[in-house]
Amino acid sequence: MLIRPATGDDWRWLWPLWRAVVAAGDSYTYAPDTAKAAARGLWMLQPPAEAWLAEDGPDRPALGTYLLKPNHPGPGAHVANAGFMVSPDAQGQGIGRLLGLHCLERAREIGFLAMQFNAVVSTNAPAIALWRSLGFDTVGRVPRRSGIRSWAWSTCSSCTAGSENTAMRRYPGPGSRPARGGVRLGTPG
Repeated sequence: MLIRPATGDDWRWLWPLWRAVVAAGDSYTYAPDTAKAAARGLWMLQPPAEAWLAEDGPDRPALGTYLLKPNHPGPGAHVANAGFMVSPDAQGQGIGRLLGLHCLERAREIGFLAMQFNAVVSTNAPAIALWRSLGFDTVGRVPRRSGIRSWAWSTCSSCTAGSENTAMRRYPGPGSRPARGGVRLGTPG
């Protein structure tokens, strides 16, 4: 399997994957009936965003993809955000883990200091298990997201601030649980 930057020509391979994942209605907030051109505009963003493609050879359907971008512009641009999709035909083969590891390394390479996922569907147990195994923590839940077939979203985050790994996962006060270690994306300052 090769993971490489996606080009505009790759949309012919990414579109069927994107459409299948979004149409399932259980992991993304995109409308299931999003048109092909509109979907391309949502996934194939301009820099500094980067779309990546996992393939098993040229001229073959995409196995998976991820989109890496700043979580917010300006002062928040040091925190990355990413979205991942694995072809329904390729799920359960470790492709999500390989994409996740690749994305974390790429985020480090281009200078992100942290990564935050804004919306991971709480019923997507494989995704939550994967992100936790890579050092992410759930820092909040938004109940009853309308239009999605699950009942809640989890926000999984990992953040580094100075020499701390746990800036987003502190539980202050007596009897609080200790903060857990997370994914260190940058070198402490």
